[in-house]
Amino acid sequence: MRYSWAVILFFSLWAVPKVNAHGYVNNINVDGKRYVAPAEYNDPDIICHKGSQPAPLSAGASPGSRVSFTWNTWPDSHHGPVMTYMAQCPSGCSNVAKASLMWFKIDEAGLQSPGSPGTWASDVLVGTEKQYTVTLPTDLTDGDYVLRHEIIALHGAGEMGGAQNYPYCFNVNIGGGGNVTKRDAAPAIKGIAATQFYGANDPGTTYSTE
Repeated sequence: MRYSWAVILFFSLWAVPKVNAHGYVNNINVDGKRYVAPAEYNDPDIICHKGSQPAPLSAGASPGSRVSFTWNTWPDSHHGPVMTYMAQCPSGCSNVAKASLMWFKIDEAGLQSPGSPGTWASDVLVGTEKQYTVTLPTDLTDGDYVLRHEIIALHGAGEMGGAQNYPYCFNVNIGGGGNVTKRDAAPAIKGIAATQFYGANDPGTTYSTE
């Protein structure tokens, strides 16, 4: 069955029970107070947002594709880093157990210029019509993956537990990459569980932007 790109992009987004008032990713383009708090960093909610469920379809992409994430909105006051991860689904992503996904980071951007609060990657996103573009690794093996795109809002992170994580996930199917095994060759880049990404005491999650 053939689907329009609009349908594929919509159904490649993992389902989240309630829309976030602070902002959420409402579109991805390939080649062209419901946050997760530090107290939940060890909870599955940190993986793809609260109560998320796998999407039934995947957007097509290739190694080296440029993927643009468009947020519906983002508050100017919510300064912080923007990060993107990937995890492979050996048996497909439509029914994957999210806790089984092992992630590797493909892009990150944080403080762009110092100050109080300074200029952060989230500010750059706001200034580019709330769009953030990443380039997929060129050594990806063909197959099914989940893309995890996230902003960490640090406006309340001057005190421990005040950071706000906003992760969203999309399914992509990578074709044209062959059987590249570079990522399997080095244990350090095989990936880790999302519940091991952050700690409430980490310097990046307890940080004053003032």
